[in-house]
Amino acid sequence: MVKMTWEIVMKAEYHRKKLKSDYLAATFKFINILTSVSLKLKTIKTEERKAKLKEYVKRVNRWMQTLRRKHIGDKEEYFRKLFYGIHIPFSTQADDNSTMVFFI
Repeated sequence: MVKMTWEIVMKAEYHRKKLKSDYLAATFKFINILTSVSLKLKTIKTEERKAKLKEYVKRVNRWMQTLRRKHIGDKEEYFRKLFYGIHIPFSTQADDNSTMVFFI
């Protein structure tokens, strides 16, 4: 009985760690997308940038909606809320709370 309970606890802990890892990977992917879009926009004529940016934002928005739908059924409310948007840290110092949440 104790062994079975221990296995359940370990599986739940693994699941939580995997979700946190997935969220961190999604955050890095989002930052990489922003960087890539910024660099691509610099190569486009000024008059055409707005239309191209709109296209990129729509794509990223679909990706974020997919993440949201994937995690909407998570048992823990923490993860449902976590995957609702992307939190981007603007400082690398641990004591600084300068973050911004993006909901596109």
